[in-house]
Amino acid sequence: MTLNLPVEILYEILNEFVIQDDTKAFKTLFSCLLVNKLWCQITVPILWRDPWNFKIWDTSKYKHRYRAMFNILILFLSDNSIEYLKEYGIEFFTIQPKYSFRSNPRRIIDYNTSTLFNYPSFCKNLSIYHINKMIDLGEHQLRYCKTFIIKEILKLFISESSHFLYMHIENTQYDITRLFSNDKTSLAFSQITELIIGTKVESSILHQLSQLCQNIKRLNLTGIDYPNQGMIDLIKVQKNLNYLEFNSNLIDKKKDKQTISLGNMLKLKSNSIISLNFKNELQITLEILPYFTQNLRELKFEVNTRHRLLSRFYLKLESIKFSQLESLECNLPFKVLAKVIEKSGNKLKRIIHKKGCYNSNEIEFLINAISSNCFKLKCLHIEIKDIDDLLQLLNFCQDLKELKLNLLYFNINNQLSFFKILAKNSPLNLYKLQLNNINITYELFENFLKMWQKRPNMKSLNLNIIGYYFINDKEKIVKKFKKNGVLNEFKYKINK
Repeated sequence: MTLNLPVEILYEILNEFVIQDDTKAFKTLFSCLLVNKLWCQITVPILWRDPWNFKIWDTSKYKHRYRAMFNILILFLSDNSIEYLKEYGIEFFTIQPKYSFRSNPRRIIDYNTSTLFNYPSFCKNLSIYHINKMIDLGEHQLRYCKTFIIKEILKLFISESSHFLYMHIENTQYDITRLFSNDKTSLAFSQITELIIGTKVESSILHQLSQLCQNIKRLNLTGIDYPNQGMIDLIKVQKNLNYLEFNSNLIDKKKDKQTISLGNMLKLKSNSIISLNFKNELQITLEILPYFTQNLRELKFEVNTRHRLLSRFYLKLESIKFSQLESLECNLPFKVLAKVIEKSGNKLKRIIHKKGCYNSNEIEFLINAISSNCFKLKCLHIEIKDIDDLLQLLNFCQDLKELKLNLLYFNINNQLSFFKILAKNSPLNLYKLQLNNINITYELFENFLKMWQKRPNMKSLNLNIIGYYFINDKEKIVKKFKKNGVLNEFKYKINK
């Protein structure tokens, strides 16, 4: 049946596995390589579009993956690059590789060898960060010549790929701007829509990028502790910047001229930015937040509780109304978060409250604020103290599809009542449920699933439980209720 599908449709189907951004989906995509020649030819470009995506592999094997990636890339270096590196005492090929699939037309020295595909030509993510890491984890002698190797690998990607969509630049003090000097390169970089700027990036490099990259939609400033003029120039020329993220490692940072200039430039982009994500950088945030009240749809942040500007930040948040806010993810105290929701919660569809050391006596303020304002809520991650909190949330948030409950100092005399409320009062569209810090017996687990099965228009449940001990013989229950469609997916984890 699949043999009759047009190639374009098959590509769209396989590409959907990447869009899901899911470990199982990626593993399925790898299996597609082995179906037949056509499937392999379609799947390889999809996987190599972002070759630095290691989410599908065990983290324990990341060193091996970087080394394997390096060994593949050096097969594509041109004769000129090989000779250039030899001048600096860098010789990769002391032993001829075992496999030779086809001849490499760009290399005639030593031997003919290459791979089945021109992998660098598929790459749309130019990550200097990962190239740096790849060489650092390689042979010991290569680290001393890293600058020369990185330049040649960058030349390889730029010469082979028609254009890039993503770029991650970090730890780059040496002059790579010479790589950006021809028309082909200008065209390749002009289509970049996502850019990550890390630490230790020279201002001149960012200034050069500002001449080439003017259509960035997602910008991540992980190196915001030390802003420079090149960073400001790059932001200034963007035509449609929608998503902004910046992180700081400093909680006692002093205001300086470049930080003020960067903040002023971000204010000018407030009309186009719809998503703001930051960590610990409150100098800039305090200045720009009042300018984001009309268009901001997503606000995500995490702030160190010892930050010297924390009190000012809380007061500023409580005074602002975000009229279009749909998603809020933060680590605010319960009472402060409640005040934010009271002002800006009527359009919220997603609230994620991160774990932290909060005053549990204030949780009722948050429960009341959500119940009174967030009628459109579809995703909620929150702490609760008792059954009354749960019942109040479920009765008022009837559009919920995903619910994660962190049971905070939970004291339930009758756990059966808790699960009865979950089964009876949960919204009809709820299908994702996670329970943290709860112990559950075999009988209670089975009774809950039986009650869930009796719900009108029952939706198959994705259930994740994090407790203090395993349910005995849980596999039997899971198998039984997966078979009859009550459970779609079940995960259980010991809370350490």
